[in-house]
Amino acid sequence: MFKFTSVSICLLFLSVVTVFFICLTPFSRPHVTSIQLSKGTLQRADLVNQQVKVTFSRPMNQVQTEKAFQIQPKIEGNISWSNSTLFFTPKDPLKSNDAYTVTITTPAQDIYGHHLAQDYTTIFKTRTAEFVYLNEDNQLVLGDLSGTKKVITKNLKIKEFIVNQSGQLIAYIHQSPDSVEYQVFLYHLDTGKTTRILSHLTGQMLDIQFNQDGSQLFFLQLARLSKPLVDQQQTEQDFTSLVFKYDIANEQLAQTDLTQSFPHFEYFNVTGDGQNFIISDQNSEFYLRPMNSSKITTIGKFSEYRDSDQKGDHLVFLDYAASSDYTPHVMVYSGSTIEVPPLDEAASTPSISPDGKIMTYSYVPANNKNAQQAGVRVLSWPERNLLFEHYDPKFSYALSKISPDNQFLAVEEYQKEQLKDYLHIRKTGEPNSPEQATLKFVNLESKEFLPISLMGKELKWVK
Repeated sequence: MFKFTSVSICLLFLSVVTVFFICLTPFSRPHVTSIQLSKGTLQRADLVNQQVKVTFSRPMNQVQTEKAFQIQPKIEGNISWSNSTLFFTPKDPLKSNDAYTVTITTPAQDIYGHHLAQDYTTIFKTRTAEFVYLNEDNQLVLGDLSGTKKVITKNLKIKEFIVNQSGQLIAYIHQSPDSVEYQVFLYHLDTGKTTRILSHLTGQMLDIQFNQDGSQLFFLQLARLSKPLVDQQQTEQDFTSLVFKYDIANEQLAQTDLTQSFPHFEYFNVTGDGQNFIISDQNSEFYLRPMNSSKITTIGKFSEYRDSDQKGDHLVFLDYAASSDYTPHVMVYSGSTIEVPPLDEAASTPSISPDGKIMTYSYVPANNKNAQQAGVRVLSWPERNLLFEHYDPKFSYALSKISPDNQFLAVEEYQKEQLKDYLHIRKTGEPNSPEQATLKFVNLESKEFLPISLMGKELKWVK
């Protein structure tokens, strides 16, 4: 005779309840279980590569539910599905410091034809446009367009720094004032925590680069050779260049094969997608090589590499071509090379927006080649429609950067007296000439300068 135990009774009860709810499913109404973002929070949403995720209590009629999906202010985007979750991916970056309302209205219905019982609404706010830069004391500062400033390094002399794609991690290099040894730190924007890494390495470290997700850091080390120095003076022959990869989470360091694969190796960069190396040799020849492959693509011969969009589809170079009487101009490589400004117009310090849709650079008008100051220009890309242009004979503008939402332009402003020649405008990682600039900001929609200026240089937007 079968005896019911407490366990069997519980299992039987659960089975009956499960069957009961399964039977009721076709007759009950669906509901939204959550509305979430893929990056950031509802109070501080990221601007770039954002995605809205709407999860329902059961499989939905996708056609009817997509019609019932709304987002205000209205933005273009694509909708996709995974089981009972709707994903909305904006086509363009979201605007900074803005509020968006996501609504699923009652016409949305499940696969049984039952509509939502009520509208579901969630509001999320995007982060304020933030940036990091070096102030007049070479300290790293976090700021925004409201004028808020926070020094995140103290009593350090920052040689260079970089922000990872997600905008949550900053790596920077400090040189000890009493030695040639360099120190590398990581600063976490979310927590405000600073961590020193690679403390066991000696020698100079430079050209720090993140991979795509910020989990790995690449850098060039100038390691001192064991042979005696000539007359106790350091020369180029006393050092060798090595490129390292550092796994941040596991704290593992490994030497790459870049300097071995390129015997005439000069320096390296990482494309915006963090998937490829850009290598320059001593003959100014540039190459593209995937991180996980030995396949090498020859890009071309240029003077210097300047920037990449976030996907790595557009690589921006500066070149001094003999065909243009050695006037510097901007070149963009997207499988083939495209020249940006006219050959008879000098250009410098180009950069491209994270989404690859806007190009900015400094320029000297063709009718004023001997000028010591440069203006700043912003173009749509690849259409090359003029979006903004500013030239003032009293000032010179360089190293302009587009914000992740394409709303704002940050540019370094110099007084004419500071400049000896527009070709010698300071470049990141090189001696500063001139030492200090004023950071100015332009609203690209109104085409007006904002009422904010900061003493600083080498600004990078937080994405």
